[in-house]
Amino acid sequence: MPCSDVPASTVDELYQEISVCSFILYVIIDSIMYIRKSKWRFKKGKCHWKRFKSELVKLKQRPMILKHHLRICGVKMPQDASSSTVRDTRGLSGLIAVCLSGT
Repeated sequence: MPCSDVPASTVDELYQEISVCSFILYVIIDSIMYIRKSKWRFKKGKCHWKRFKSELVKLKQRPMILKHHLRICGVKMPQDASSSTVRDTRGLSGLIAVCLSGT
């Protein structure tokens, strides 16, 4: 059927239908891209959350590790050599007491 034999109303209807279909296709493709980006962001966020949690655990364990180290190894305090008595010249004994008491 040659184009001249097709009524103008049918051509207009076909054009509108094609326009609607192309818009729907655009919306579908855009939605697929949005879903892919969302999945990627979720995975990235999940990875960051896991890393944050592990760092938080490490941070919470540091005082316990320090206490353990102080109990096992002890601390050699600097001494004032001018007298025969042992003196804490830097106030480390107070720091050790606080660390070991847990406050």
